[in-house]
Amino acid sequence: AERVDHDKLMLAGYASIFLGIVTSISLFAAGFNHPLSLFGPVVLNGFGAGFVLPTTTARALSATPRMAGTAAGVM
Repeated sequence: AERVDHDKLMLAGYASIFLGIVTSISLFAAGFNHPLSLFGPVVLNGFGAGFVLPTTTARALSATPRMAGTAAGVM
């Protein structure tokens, strides 16, 4: 398996989160009040957060390897 660049992974996560928010707002603005019109976009937000949060944590901890323990405690 090839490694994916951190920046590309974070961009994909942020795009998924943005798409979920825009979809949710547009569905409710169009008058869809079904529970799936809320929980469907929330799934996109969850996938996006799954890409963004671990990647940002790994980047924060790898910024200064000497201080990795301190960074983990602060986060």
